[in-house]
Amino acid sequence: VALAVPTDVTRDDQVRAMVDSTLARFGRIDILVCNAGVGLYSPVLEIPDAALRSVFEVNFHGVLRCVQAALPHMPGRRTGLIQIVSSAIGLRAIPGHAGYCASKFAVGALAESLRVELAGCGVHLQVVYPGLTETDFSANSIIRSPDPRSFPVRPMSADQVGRIMVRSARRGARDRVISAPGRFLTILDWLSPALVDLLLARSWQNRRPRPAGGLSE
Repeated sequence: VALAVPTDVTRDDQVRAMVDSTLARFGRIDILVCNAGVGLYSPVLEIPDAALRSVFEVNFHGVLRCVQAALPHMPGRRTGLIQIVSSAIGLRAIPGHAGYCASKFAVGALAESLRVELAGCGVHLQVVYPGLTETDFSANSIIRSPDPRSFPVRPMSADQVGRIMVRSARRGARDRVISAPGRFLTILDWLSPALVDLLLARSWQNRRPRPAGGLSE
C-alpha cells in the first residue's frame, strides 16, 4: 500500500501535513528518507545570494524540517531508521559546485550531531553519498550545471542507487558512499588532499566558464 503526498520541504505546513497524512494512514513512521535536493552550479565569485539561500532551504533546512516533524512519531524499537541522502561531493567539494557542496557538508554536520543524540533511543541514522546519477537533477538545478554526459565519470542509474540504499537500510550500515568514483575520490582525498586539489584544478581550468571580472589569467 502506497500513499503519495506531494510536499514542498521548504514549507513547514506541508511537511507537517505529510507527517499527519502518514500517521493517519499507517499509524506510525518506521523509516524517514530525506532525499529532496536541488543543485547550484556557479564559481564562488558569482554565486547569487538568493540562489544559495534557496539551495540551503531545500538541502539543509528541508532535512531538518522533516526530521523534526517525523522523529517524535518514530517507535524507537531498534527498528527505526532515518536515511539522509547527501552526495559524494558532500565529503570532498569540487570547483563550480561550492554552494551545493556547502549545503551537503552542513547536512553531514547535522547528521553527526543527531546520530549521537539518538544513541540508545532505538532509531538508527544513516547517511548515503551517491555519485553522479542519471536523473533530471542537473536540468532542474537553480543554476544549471554542464551536461553530465560531458563529465569523465559514468553515471549510475536511479534504480541502481535505490537498490543500494535499500540494502544499506536493511543491513543497518552507518554510512555508505555509493559510487566507485565517489569512494575513490574520498579515499584519495584522505591519502593526498594536495593531489586531489591538483587534479581538480586541472579539470577546472579546462572547462571553467570565464570569470565575470576581478580575476585574470
